[in-house]
Amino acid sequence: MMLYALGALDMFGILYDFKEIRMVIFQPRMENISKYTISIEKLLDWAENTLKPTAQLATEGKGEFQVGEHCRFCKVKSTCRKRAEYNLMLAQYDFAIPAELEDTLS
Repeated sequence: MMLYALGALDMFGILYDFKEIRMVIFQPRMENISKYTISIEKLLDWAENTLKPTAQLATEGKGEFQVGEHCRFCKVKSTCRKRAEYNLMLAQYDFAIPAELEDTLS
């Protein structure tokens, strides 16, 4: 959403003196409305100090893959090594050895 906010600021910032930007996602089928407000200063700081360096690393092929909820939108999620490693780590919990053994035969 913040990328869209930067685009809106770029297009309309000349016309209006924005102090903050409010972003809203409306998902009627899920009956959900998500709202987030950020000051222009914080948005521009994020763009310069977080977004720009991360994008530069990605352009150079040096960035780190991050597994998360956003993976559901990724077109390479089925072949992503980082996601596979994460899923394997989670699967290990299914086979954890219990602290005590139970006698289930009696």
